[in-house]
Amino acid sequence: MGNKNLTFDGLYGENEISLVRGTIHIEPIQLILEKNNLEVMPHFHKNLFQIFYIEEGQIQLHYNNQIIDIGAQTYFTIPKNIVHGITSEKNINGWVLSITDFGLEKTLKLDADIFFNIEEIHIATIDFENPLYVNFYQTYYKCIKEYNDNLHARELALEYLTGMLLIRLFRIHNNDDTLILKENSIYKIIYRRFKTLIKENNSFKHSVEFYAKQLSISPSHLTRICRKVANETPKKIIALYFINEAKVLLTKVDYSISDVAFKLGFDDPSYFTRLFKQTTNYTPRSFRKKVGL
Repeated sequence: MGNKNLTFDGLYGENEISLVRGTIHIEPIQLILEKNNLEVMPHFHKNLFQIFYIEEGQIQLHYNNQIIDIGAQTYFTIPKNIVHGITSEKNINGWVLSITDFGLEKTLKLDADIFFNIEEIHIATIDFENPLYVNFYQTYYKCIKEYNDNLHARELALEYLTGMLLIRLFRIHNNDDTLILKENSIYKIIYRRFKTLIKENNSFKHSVEFYAKQLSISPSHLTRICRKVANETPKKIIALYFINEAKVLLTKVDYSISDVAFKLGFDDPSYFTRLFKQTTNYTPRSFRKKVGL
């Protein structure tokens, strides 16, 4: 397996992804593997949390210079910004369920415990005698069915099911032993604190220098940390947070675009619109149309 790490806005090899209400995408894993000759090279996603489930066959997860064999009836999670690769045998069946940052923020309402939990890789074989695993398994397949059936009010149903799936996942990880692969680092601790400060202050008015002072480090040190952990600058991380917050607020019909901009600390709604388009390729107005408003 090659050493060059790639990043994609969509699934492996793709820079676009078809999402239901900007939240979720589900695809058979065998399609992705077959398109890539059964070898998905090391890569990461900046904006996707993924839950894989292997129904039949076996794959090899390549992570941090390790090769982990994952067999049938096993799920594993891949957080954003985690470099990983996958190789497989031919007879493989399973699914990849991808949830965007926007979907996580909207569904979990910034629940700190659950967000911390999904920043780690978890691997577990389904224990069909354990109600926690059974609930997760059933909800996972309800998501797949709802996604593929394309029935009326599909978007609302998938938002609800996505939230339930993440809660069921959290309960397993909080109450049972799963294999956890971590990248422990003081950089990650500072990075998480930086993101918490962004949420706590909740205003785009604050600069990188402001957050560096709160963390008792220099702006250049904060930049090094962010590049190391997230491969982004602090300024871009701040912008992404507020654009994701804007996406949530834009789904509320009682807010005008100017209301959203001012609520998030933008002094100039036109600058907010330019930043939103630069980040998402949509204007706030066209984003509202995209999500059905």
